[in-house]
Amino acid sequence: MKILRRFVSALLLFHSVSLPVFAQEPVANPSEWDAGPVKGAALDKAQFRWWSPADAKKLSGVIVLIPGRNGDGRGLVADPSWQALAAELNLGIVGCYLFGETDYFKYQSDPTGDVAKTINEAVAKLAQQNGFPDMKKTPLVFWGHSAGACVNEVYASRFPERVAAVINLKGPRGPGGLAPGKDDVPFLIIVGKNDKPEWVKSATEAFEAGQAKNAVWTLALHPVEGHEGGASKELIAAFLRAVIPMRLGTGAIGSGAISTSPKRLVKSQGWLGNPETLEVAETSKFTGKKKTAVWLPNEATALAWQTFLKATP
Repeated sequence: MKILRRFVSALLLFHSVSLPVFAQEPVANPSEWDAGPVKGAALDKAQFRWWSPADAKKLSGVIVLIPGRNGDGRGLVADPSWQALAAELNLGIVGCYLFGETDYFKYQSDPTGDVAKTINEAVAKLAQQNGFPDMKKTPLVFWGHSAGACVNEVYASRFPERVAAVINLKGPRGPGGLAPGKDDVPFLIIVGKNDKPEWVKSATEAFEAGQAKNAVWTLALHPVEGHEGGASKELIAAFLRAVIPMRLGTGAIGSGAISTSPKRLVKSQGWLGNPETLEVAETSKFTGKKKTAVWLPNEATALAWQTFLKATP
C-alpha cells in the first residue's frame, strides 16, 4: 500500500512540473507573398502567388499575370495552359492580386512607381522562397487584361531594360506613351473594335505612335470582340514562343544558354501583316505598304495573327 501511495505521489508531481514547450512557428507558404497595403499606389491589398516547373534548376525569367480592375490573378498560376507554356519557355509564373477600393485608377497609372517596385519585390522574394536566388533583376514577361494591361505598360515605361515581352490585352491605353527603351520591348497589343470607342482610339493611336518610331509592337485589332479576354490564347502563345527565345536565348529546362538581359530584336528579320487584307509575308517579300504594316516576329505568329483576326462568331 505504501509503495502504491508513493507511486501516485510521484505521478502527480511529474504532471505538476512545467515542462519546456518546443512548439514550432507556423511555416509560411513559400508560394505566397503578401506586401500588405501599398499606400503610394492606394492599394489595400497586394498579394502574389508563385509557380515554377518542378524540374527547373535555373529560370530564364518570370511571367507576371495581372487581371482586370481589382481582380485576383493568383489562381491563374494553376492554369494548365500557362503552366505548359511557362515550362516550355523555362519561366516561372507570378499571379497578382492588386486591390484598391477607393482609388483604383491610381494603381493602374502608378504615378509614384510603387506598384512596379512592389512587383519587383514580389518576384525576388517568391523566387528566393522557392529556391531561385539572385533573381532581383531577372527578365519579366507581362500579361495584363484591362487595368492589368495599364499596369504592365507603365511598368515597361519604368523598367524597359528588364521587360522581355508584354501582352497588352484590351488595355484602355494600349501600349501607352513612349519612353526611352520602351520601343525595344516587344508588345502584343490586342484590341476589340467593339470595346469603348475612346479606348479603341487611345490604344490604336498609341500603337501608331510607336509604329512611327519603328517599335517592335504588334497590333491585333479584332473586328467583333469587345473588352472581354476573347479568343486570344493561341495568338498569345505563338507570340511568346517566338519572342522569348529571341530575347532570352533558347535555354530549355536545365540546359542551354540563358540571358540575364533581353537582347534587342532586329525588326527587319521578322514578318509583316497587312491590317486590312490580313496578308502576311517575310519583311523582304512583303509587297504592301510597309509603313502601315503590322510587325510580326515570325511565320507562326503571322499565321496565328491571321487566324485570330479572321475568326468571327
